[in-house]
Formats: sequence, C-alpha cells, structure tokens
Amino acid sequence: MSFSNVGGHYIMIETYNNAPAVENTLTLRIEQGTTDALEPNDTWQTATPMAENVGQSFNLPSETDVDWFVFTTTAPNQTVELAITSPLGSNGYIRMFVYSGADFIENGDNAAAMGDFYVNASVTNNRLMLRDAGDYYVQVYGWNSGDIFDNDATITYTLISPDGNERNNVYTSATELSAGNVAYFTIPAPNDVDYFHIGRLTAGDVLQTTLGNLSSVSHYK
Repeated sequence: MSFSNVGGHYIMIETYNNAPAVENTLTLRIEQGTTDALEPNDTWQTATPMAENVGQSFNLPSETDVDWFVFTTTAPNQTVELAITSPLGSNGYIRMFVYSGADFIENGDNAAAMGDFYVNASVTNNRLMLRDAGDYYVQVYGWNSGDIFDNDATITYTLISPDGNERNNVYTSATELSAGNVAYFTIPAPNDVDYFHIGRLTAGDVLQTTLGNLSSVSHYK
C-alpha cells in the first residue's frame, strides 16, 4: 500500500468471528516509496495540465494510486484522441475515465464520466467527441491489483477538428441531403452520430443510399 499524503496514519484491526483471546503480532516495515514528479495529482482539483501532442509521463506504483490530467479544447465538437503507452503487457489494463470540467463545476465530485476506456498494449488509442469547448479531465488507475508499475507510462492527447456538418448529432439539426449530391462526413469517435434529412418522398419512390468506408445506415421517418 502506498500513500501520497505525508503525515500520520492509523491502522485499525478487528475480527469478525469469535477468535480466541491470544496474543497476536503486528510488524511494520516502511520502504522508500516510488512516486513520479507529478504527485500529488490524485484528485481532479490537482490534475496535471497537458499540452497537445506532448507526452506526459506517469506511473502507478500501487493499486491505490490514481492520477489525474487536464487538457483544454478551444472549439466545440472537437474529438480528442487519447493515447497511452505503458510497461504493462497485453494482459494488463489501465482504466481511463474522461470528465467535463463544466460538470465538475456544477456537480463537484458527483460529476459523471462521459468516457470510459480500458487501455492495454493492444488498445492504446481512444477517441471521444467533445461537444463544448473547455477543460476536460482524465483519470487513470490500474484496473486490478496486478496492473501497477514503477516505470514510466506516457499519456498524450490530440484534437481532431469536426467536419463541416457538425453539429448534426440529432435529427432536428440534420444536414440536408438531396438526390444526386454527395455528402462528405466523418465519424471520428464512437459517440459521434450524424443525421441527414431527405426531402419529402412520394408514393412509389425507392430510397437507395451508397456509403463509402462504412457498412450500415439507419433510416427513420
């Protein structure tokens, strides 16, 4: 067990059964802890600022260690790509959550994560579309007791600009689509949805859509 706060700590021992009243032993051993230069950044209020496309080193030496980072977007509807490289092998996972700074301001520690990722050696890049410009917070920790490491990992973020149709994530702001015209659009993140509106069809009309690079389209009336 590691601690990021300096000072006194207490240990409580109790039993949950009728253990005999015999003398027990308690041995304390303190080893020099391994911390990175960012500590303490165990809360969103003490999050480490990040710069775009600049790797930020961190480590997770204990299952109780949590690291927070913060980055800022300058325009609405941007997509963030978060990349993590770590010493963990393909069987180890880092849990990563993304929070809106506006949600923290409004709800404090009751803010809900808007992104939830499991990152390991084979899943390193994670994308999330961010509706509003502003601050966003990233929380990382080892998924279980085996997913800890003393050597440095690196977290990096990159912002991807939206296409010209955004924001068309709801049908009330759908992009107009007419027969014979080609609509160019991007789906940069799993939470991005694009709507297109087709003018009034008449009885007997046949609707045919052709997609490039994507496999499915849903039709709503």
